[in-house]
Amino acid sequence: MVEQLSNIKRDNLKGKEDKMGDMSWLSHLVTTGSRKELEDFLKDKGFRKPRYAAEQFLKAQAEIEEDGMKKKEKEVTVQDAIDNMDGEPTTADEFNKEWLNEEKAES
Repeated sequence: MVEQLSNIKRDNLKGKEDKMGDMSWLSHLVTTGSRKELEDFLKDKGFRKPRYAAEQFLKAQAEIEEDGMKKKEKEVTVQDAIDNMDGEPTTADEFNKEWLNEEKAES
């Protein structure tokens, strides 16, 4: 009985490992932009429209990469902020006063 249970557990784990391997391979194909291989993979996995699905995966990947590039451009390191400061750092009171003045000016 114990042997049967361990075989069932092993079989269940094997299915999960296969799925994780598939997800890893899918990720690789999408990030490398291998359109033909991606279409073939999706077709093997039972996608009805593998060409369309591949296009959508690749389009999503391009958007992710573009968002990442934009985020990198916007990132400012602490040292950059310090280097760009003119004079002494702003105190919390000074900051709040400036912020309140901006709020009043906008209303």
